[in-house]
Amino acid sequence: MSWLKNAVSKVGEKAEALKQSERFQRLQEKTSVVVASTVEKVKQAREKIGRPATAVEFEAQLESRAKATRTLAGLAEMHKSWTESIVASGNKEGPRVNELGFKEMFLQSRALECTLEVIVSDPSLREHYVEPPTADDKTSPVACLYDLLSKTLVFPQAQWSGLLKVAMSGGLPGEQESNWLSTAFCAMKCDWNEEVLCNERKDLALKAEYLKQEIKQLEGSDADEQLRKRTFVSADLLKTYSSVRQNLEDAQDQRKEVQQIREGDLKLLAEQI
Repeated sequence: MSWLKNAVSKVGEKAEALKQSERFQRLQEKTSVVVASTVEKVKQAREKIGRPATAVEFEAQLESRAKATRTLAGLAEMHKSWTESIVASGNKEGPRVNELGFKEMFLQSRALECTLEVIVSDPSLREHYVEPPTADDKTSPVACLYDLLSKTLVFPQAQWSGLLKVAMSGGLPGEQESNWLSTAFCAMKCDWNEEVLCNERKDLALKAEYLKQEIKQLEGSDADEQLRKRTFVSADLLKTYSSVRQNLEDAQDQRKEVQQIREGDLKLLAEQI
């Protein structure tokens, strides 16, 4: 991802020149195209899934809260609560809609992008997010945001903190700051569908282990009922292994598809600088 680091460096060096040149107008036009393309991809993905109405409503509530929260204390509390809910979701706790937990619904929504847009568009808020938190800082607004980003982005902090710093310091052309930043971080988010497949794989692994233990307990008995039960459980175990294999294949295909889209979006953004 050296091109991403180069893009961050270029932003800081050329932002002022862009504001005064004809390239700024072209940048505005290109950025608008990328933003529209990303939004359309999200819309198409949601329509393809056919998610339950309750999930759509929950995601809308997340986005509404993100847009409405515009105080430093409110942002810190919201980001902290989202992080806690994501962690709880990994432990099968918190709100769930069918097989979707909080993290999957959060990733499908634009809540993260919305809260970044709120911060970067307000200089009085933005100044509190310029520098990354220190190692022992766990409670400041910027620490809460970084903790949330570390739980929702596929890239490590070293690859996105520089970009966030440039944006929060006003290093991007003013009218395009929020669009550029939200589009970049949208492309860097973890894939919600891969999260679903991962959770499904964990459940299948637990089921397989349970079935193996059950088969072991049935060994050594020649009673007809026990033999029939062992045959049934063995068939269920084979079916579970087959589901795991299919899950792995689906996850691999999904990962390749998302990686191509993600890299294409980020490279296009980098080329615009």
